[in-house]
Amino acid sequence: MNFELVENLKECLKISKKYKVILLFVILLILVIASTFAYNKYKMKTLEEDVFEYVMKEKKVSENDLTGGAYYSKLQGDKKYLVDVKIKGDSNIYAYYRTKNNQIKLESYTDEDRVEHVED
Repeated sequence: MNFELVENLKECLKISKKYKVILLFVILLILVIASTFAYNKYKMKTLEEDVFEYVMKEKKVSENDLTGGAYYSKLQGDKKYLVDVKIKGDSNIYAYYRTKNNQIKLESYTDEDRVEHVED
């Protein structure tokens, strides 16, 4: 009786070649989507860290005086990823990006009246 049960189980677990191909395609699609998401997350996190380091050095402020975060913008080229930075005691919000030459640049800032001033 155990032999019949094993044979029935083997029969149930047989997957046709068509379903194997579909399953492989779905797994690959999930991997591509997940790796793209992970890459974007990594890129934004490293940009945020680099911008905070740059602002601390240039403005001579401590990390505790900085708030903000990286985000995906609708701008083209280098400005696709931006980091907003708010400095304690300063009413402006600064937006930085990384150039192709790996330099941190100010894209724009928003003053206390919520007026955006674009630098480039």
